[in-house]
Amino acid sequence: MEQTTTDFISGNKLPLILRLKLWNRYRLKKNRIKRLLKQDPTDRSYVPHPETVSKLLFIEAQKGWGDFLYFLGLLNELHNYGVIIDVASLPTTYSRYKNIDFIRTVFSMSNENDIIEISKRSYDVAIDITYVNDNGWEFRKPLLSMLTCHTMTTSDIASLSRLFDEFIDISSKAHWQKRNALILNKILNPHVEIDNIPPFYPVPQTSLVADHFLSMFNKNKDLVYVNTVGGDKYRTLCQKQVEAIASIFNEKKQSIGIFFSNFPIKETDHVKRLSQMQFDDLTKVVQQCKAIISPDTSIVHLGSALKIPVLGFYCGNNRDYWPKHAMQDVWAPLAENSFIYVEDDPGVNTLADYIYTHRKKPISSYDPLVLKQTCIDFLNKLCL
Repeated sequence: MEQTTTDFISGNKLPLILRLKLWNRYRLKKNRIKRLLKQDPTDRSYVPHPETVSKLLFIEAQKGWGDFLYFLGLLNELHNYGVIIDVASLPTTYSRYKNIDFIRTVFSMSNENDIIEISKRSYDVAIDITYVNDNGWEFRKPLLSMLTCHTMTTSDIASLSRLFDEFIDISSKAHWQKRNALILNKILNPHVEIDNIPPFYPVPQTSLVADHFLSMFNKNKDLVYVNTVGGDKYRTLCQKQVEAIASIFNEKKQSIGIFFSNFPIKETDHVKRLSQMQFDDLTKVVQQCKAIISPDTSIVHLGSALKIPVLGFYCGNNRDYWPKHAMQDVWAPLAENSFIYVEDDPGVNTLADYIYTHRKKPISSYDPLVLKQTCIDFLNKLCL
């Protein structure tokens, strides 16, 4: 039987210092719950799940592009089942959903006129998919308070609020493709049952910026996109690692590596640097590549969406938002011929990581020669 947090706190299975750390985490979680439930409604009545769902309000306050690509995969699949979709997102992220064909209207949760418009519309279900419990709660709570439809959430702490009628425990699945499927099945339940929903992005048909950049290359040469920058310092390659990977293309002279990096890179016939460009333009460039090499970041998920083989580098000892899942088990690329590289320490597990007995290992700490050989093996399997 799985032991609870309080079992470990009260038991003698761990040294005192580790039990104190675990207790502190437990205390902080209790305080977060208290803040989240402050002034929670007491008179809201339960709204049952409707027999059919034809109109959906999708509420999200996750800032990552990787989350966004998976959310689009879910929304695209719901659209395929005939669901009309509106989206409410943060003032800094809602514009991402604009010009997506299968989304009817996009709202900013900070805009009073948008909130009024939402209140005038009729929805069968509203799902708040923000799994990091208090992300944007100052925006989400006022919006949720005025809804009269069946409300769902993927947030375990927020689910304690009476603003929600149903909780979807996405931590019961490891990979996000499985989580997407679980969410869709719960929304449309019991009418469908699917296993996987991949990330999605509608690459624009034309991009002058991307076309100009790609026009500089020999059309007989295969392109490989090499991203070296992650969303934080733990997921960013160091200069020696970047130089080691660049040397592969100069030595093999078989394909062209297109590098996006914070470090200066000497350009050659087989190593080219990608300048900063908008995400739409970038997707058009990546779409023309035969493979992707990248640390764990949105480019990995874009590769899965475009069915391009990916070699993904992941931090060691790194856990998902729910510590029972390793990060690579949740976000690993699933396109055919994709691979991951990670250096977990022995003995890493849910409890050990949760109380910091194993510090997260940055990708920049990996031996550049080991990463180089890993890249060579990956490219050789693809004949690149």
